Amino acid sequence: MGYFSKVIFLGKCVGLLTYTGVLFGSPFEFPVEFEKSGYATETYSTEIQVDELLDVVFFPNDPNQVLLPSKKGGIYYVADLEEPELSLALDLTDSVSLESESGISDVALHPDYPIDNRIFVSYTGDYDTGTGIKRHNILSQFTVESTAGFIISRASQQVLIAQEDPHPEHNAGDIEFGNDGYMYVSLGDGGGINYWYNGQKIDSDFFSGILRIDVDNRPESIEPNPHRSIIGSYKVPADNPFIGFEPAGDLEISTEELRTEFFAIGLRNPWRISFDRATGDLYSVDVGASRIEEVNLIQAGGNYGWHLREGNLPHVGGTAVKPFTQPLFAYEHGAGKSAATGVAFYRGDSMPELKNSVVFCDFSGSIGYIKYDATGVLEQKFIAHDPGSVSLRIHPDGETILLADLFEGTIKRLRYFGPSQVTFPEKLSDLNFFEDLNSVSPVEDLLKYDINLPFWSDHAIKTRYFLPKDAGQIQVKDDGLLEFPAGSVWVKHFDFEMERGNPESRKKLETRIIVKSVDGIYGLTYIWNEEQTDALLADEEGETVELSVVDDGSSINQTWTFPSRNACIDCHTEAGGYALGFQPNQLNFPDNFTVGLGGEHFLSENLELPPAVETHIKNTTPLVKLDDERFSLETRVRSYFAANCSQCHSPTAPTRANWDARFNVPLHQMNLIDETGISNMALEFQPKLVVPGDISPLSSILLLRLQSSNQFRMPPLGSNVIDQEAVDLVEDWIKSEPLLAFEKYEDWREAVFPVDISDEATLPDMDPDQDSIPNF
Repeated sequence: MGYFSKVIFLGKCVGLLTYTGVLFGSPFEFPVEFEKSGYATETYSTEIQVDELLDVVFFPNDPNQVLLPSKKGGIYYVADLEEPELSLALDLTDSVSLESESGISDVALHPDYPIDNRIFVSYTGDYDTGTGIKRHNILSQFTVESTAGFIISRASQQVLIAQEDPHPEHNAGDIEFGNDGYMYVSLGDGGGINYWYNGQKIDSDFFSGILRIDVDNRPESIEPNPHRSIIGSYKVPADNPFIGFEPAGDLEISTEELRTEFFAIGLRNPWRISFDRATGDLYSVDVGASRIEEVNLIQAGGNYGWHLREGNLPHVGGTAVKPFTQPLFAYEHGAGKSAATGVAFYRGDSMPELKNSVVFCDFSGSIGYIKYDATGVLEQKFIAHDPGSVSLRIHPDGETILLADLFEGTIKRLRYFGPSQVTFPEKLSDLNFFEDLNSVSPVEDLLKYDINLPFWSDHAIKTRYFLPKDAGQIQVKDDGLLEFPAGSVWVKHFDFEMERGNPESRKKLETRIIVKSVDGIYGLTYIWNEEQTDALLADEEGETVELSVVDDGSSINQTWTFPSRNACIDCHTEAGGYALGFQPNQLNFPDNFTVGLGGEHFLSENLELPPAVETHIKNTTPLVKLDDERFSLETRVRSYFAANCSQCHSPTAPTRANWDARFNVPLHQMNLIDETGISNMALEFQPKLVVPGDISPLSSILLLRLQSSNQFRMPPLGSNVIDQEAVDLVEDWIKSEPLLAFEKYEDWREAVFPVDISDEATLPDMDPDQDSIPNF
């Protein structure tokens, strides 16, 4: 491993490759089903299933009773969490807006329930605050009509605040009651780049902070300053930190319009907040833009920096309302890290390592903890991985950590399962996959194959192998991807020319293993040693090194990342079929199907696939190489997107972005052309993903992603070097006549159909004029 701990330079590697040993024995059989170890999540109850579950809300008087809000508008009741039965307590599905991050945000019972039978709901829906019916962020109170079966009276709704929502993202909307009995509500910045500047406004609207209000209208509290968004009756606690605020310097604040409801400001999208009941401390996560996620200890009057800062980093210019409060912990985007979505303080004894720590989760999968004192963070570690978590709560028993899984619609429990009992071979040679490590010649059982369009890997030369397991059990899923039996293994070997264009400088770099398990996949990386005689198993955390490469006569440093095991999971998603390259559109070569699987008679003699699978592969439209000019620019660009992006950019993948890179999706359904992205950068305007004819990276921001070598880089994993061939091709496509003529179906429909025609008749697959040609 020491060979890769420093900058590596090799000119011509002549004389280094001398190992010719032959291995004996059957290929190593990787485990496919084993006991969980370390920290991992498990389903709390198979009886709980809520479509797009957002949170787990406990009753103040009974820890067995919970409310489960759905983003889609339903609030569900469970009388006994140990023996759960779901019932619908309130249905707002016809009232909520569901665009992007809109919908129900959260729900909270009054802390004196059932004596005070009010329940509070934050959601996004249509409302009129004087400028017509528009989308608003709404905070309402309802009353519980019946505690028997728990029915919430919809007719009892009283809107407290209705803030016009300029953009369907960054709605936050968590509701929590503090130990002081006051309500705390988290607020996003309004969404989109045009509304970033709400982050430092305290005399305008209800955005970008945390409110603290008195819904009981206590005598000692004061009336809020008037605002058109205030609909119902509430007061402001007399000790709220911005009451009587006096700005420093030249900053002008209108005292008459000051939003005295603010408890903290400068937050971009504080998705979840929570209290440590033992101390009353308030914690918040804050979803970042393109670089940093935050975990914050919220202080009264704190300014957490947005839009001037993202985490600890400068963002865009402007004037701060007051000095910044630093985040408790900030982490950069990367494998399993894109949006901090849950936080709680854990004091339990069942997981001693976590005792007295702040535990948090990320929507892309990472689960971690922090220990801190007055001097700062003492210890931090990421301990588990489970994409889709949108909330993290501590059960009132103080011992159980629960997560709401948006994707699966279930409650998960975080547990420690003890040390791992599974060990893997420390050396590649111990796998018995290669009969000659010098030439990396595979054993007979390891079948070599090729694919149409490889994932870009920074000039690496890749060789692929498949070790089948019960190949007759391979099936075609409903989405057209292949499903493989547990025990199937894929091997990808990486060579690298240390002097580009010089085959004699070729060096063995790493060999990656992907194993299909019963529950998904897992991956291992073997890093080749300095002598090139064998490869050693990499640590679970992976490793990053600098390679010294000769390019056109000049020596340059190139960053190379040996992936962590979590990074394997992040890329090899279920949405991508786990085995990303071993899929129909990669194996079905444009010229000759059998070539894709290694040779003229490979299928019939080496790998017997079920006839339905073989037929499906042959009938699948293949991806094509970027330089194959027999195919259109769009086909080649779409192939690149499918190979490099679709595993994350598809409807069921764990990503914050909402465009669809799958090859079989029509261009007009990709949400790509003239559509805005949601991972924003430090710009003062809202760029589009792709603007026909405009190759400025600040207009067609997808190009900026492809051209970046920093935190804006896409794909974010497995690559550090710009793929210039792909960039040039995408630019040519953006300027091409077919894309310049692109018309959104929605625009065409609006221009062509009369206003009195039914909505159903205007759908793409309908034929209202009965000319045998569907609308699309």
